Amino acid sequence: PKVVPTTKMYTMAVDAWAKSGEGGAAATRAEAILQHMNSLHQKGGHENLKPTTGIFNAVINAWARSREKIAPVRAEQILDWMDKLHKNGDVDIQPDKYTFNTVIHAWAKSGGKEAAGKAQKLLDNMHRMHKVGNLLAKPDTITYNVVINAWAKSGGKGSAREAEKLLAKMHDLHRNGDLDIKPNVVTYGAVIDAHAKSGEKGAAARADALLADMIQQHQRDPVMNGELRPNTYVFNTVINCWAKSKERDAASKAEEMLVAMGKLHASGIPNLKPDAFTYTAVIDAWAKSGYRGAAARADQLLDKMEAKYQAGDVDLKPNTFTYNAVINALAKSGEPGAAARAERVLQNMVNRHRNGNDEVKPTTINFNTVLDAWAKSGGGRAAAERAEEILEWMDRLNKNGNNEVKPDTITFNAVLDAWARSGDRIAPRRAEQILNHMDELFKAGNKGVKPDTYTYNTLINAWAKSGERGAASRAEHVLSIMEKRYKDGDNDFKPNTRTHTSVIDAWAKSGEQGAAQRAEQILKTMQNLYQKTGDPDVKPNVHTANAVCNACAFTKIDGDRGDALAIAFRVFEWIKTQND
Repeated sequence: PKVVPTTKMYTMAVDAWAKSGEGGAAATRAEAILQHMNSLHQKGGHENLKPTTGIFNAVINAWARSREKIAPVRAEQILDWMDKLHKNGDVDIQPDKYTFNTVIHAWAKSGGKEAAGKAQKLLDNMHRMHKVGNLLAKPDTITYNVVINAWAKSGGKGSAREAEKLLAKMHDLHRNGDLDIKPNVVTYGAVIDAHAKSGEKGAAARADALLADMIQQHQRDPVMNGELRPNTYVFNTVINCWAKSKERDAASKAEEMLVAMGKLHASGIPNLKPDAFTYTAVIDAWAKSGYRGAAARADQLLDKMEAKYQAGDVDLKPNTFTYNAVINALAKSGEPGAAARAERVLQNMVNRHRNGNDEVKPTTINFNTVLDAWAKSGGGRAAAERAEEILEWMDRLNKNGNNEVKPDTITFNAVLDAWARSGDRIAPRRAEQILNHMDELFKAGNKGVKPDTYTYNTLINAWAKSGERGAASRAEHVLSIMEKRYKDGDNDFKPNTRTHTSVIDAWAKSGEQGAAQRAEQILKTMQNLYQKTGDPDVKPNVHTANAVCNACAFTKIDGDRGDALAIAFRVFEWIKTQND
């Protein structure tokens, strides 16, 4: 017998395309099937191919799942087509709750304030349709949650306020007898998320208050308000809100919530348990707080997390983000011993990755952060030598197959900086050796270690700080190399204000005959260059002027003192003419 296509067959085909995961192509194909089916029915003789609400919903779902930019617009156009057909007398086609929820979801996924406004408008339209008799279009909790989520994702000014308005409206509707609309933990989570993403002042405190209100309602009547039982996600959202807030007490508030989660979990709430995200957010809050001792607290929390994971709590497995936050906190803290502690955390990362933990991947950035910590640690020669050892460690890891760890220009610059800051007599020569090694590697084909302006500036700084006889001439020689390479067309070697100022500083510290005159000559070169080109990168500034004045003040040669005083006056008069 001949197989006769039916509406059900077409609907199944459209549904299959919607769930195929083939994005816009699937949605376009699904809509083409609906158009073909409708065309056949319009021609007559195909009563068994009459489109229904079900096939329209399936096409809308295909667009909603597609993630195409035009998806929400197209989904809403199909909804309008359904509404028009129904108004023209087609009783088998009528937008229902599923239709609206799917279109609203498409807008919510697209993000942006316009999307939130569109979702809100659709919700308002559902209420209007329901009032005039379309009982199928009645909004429910899911509808409200998706619209609130759209406001949360928009991140625009006032978005959190709009989300809270909807939460209040849900409470009012439920109190007035609407059993289909009742706020749940997802609702509160979305409103809290709206505050977290708003970036507005007081957002964290408001998110905290909403969570406290939700917990209070649940504790007042755990049976009637069972859907308000707090979970890990909603706590994490508030903690994350505190972490991002920049409020003075944000870190301590975030940690208080971590402690509260543990107590509530112990009291018998199974879905409320600190996880890796919880700890990482609290660690990040401490890392960003800038408080004295904050880095040590972040480090302690990581130790606690690792101990609990080792004891069998699989939810507390530290990941790359966790380690990154602690390393950054320690490296930037300037606390005594911070560099060594940051290196210990890095060593843990390397060990875990070596032991097969793919969730922890040390990268060049992690190593560079630790190197920077050693450079700024004030540890003298020992810190510089440790920085070199870490560079060698990176090189070994890379040669053993770790492609995520490879020394680059920033790596070498950090090692150079460690020597420049060390104050050791061998510092400038060791820095020169490292720079020469960079040059050799670059010329051999390693494009990732090309010396740049920062590299040369650091070498000049090393000479300036060395106090060695002839250091100033050596610093000026480095400047001449930069100038030649820059004139030859390599912009990576462009001398800047810092370069010239560091050379002047080298002359100032030299105490050599003619130091003040040489310092003024470099200042004049900068002034002429800036006047000629207008290039802000070579504009002398107050630091440059101070360096020249220092050269005058530190003049030790009796015969130079008269000139030095005159130079100091000229520089002072020049400073007075500068607007900035």
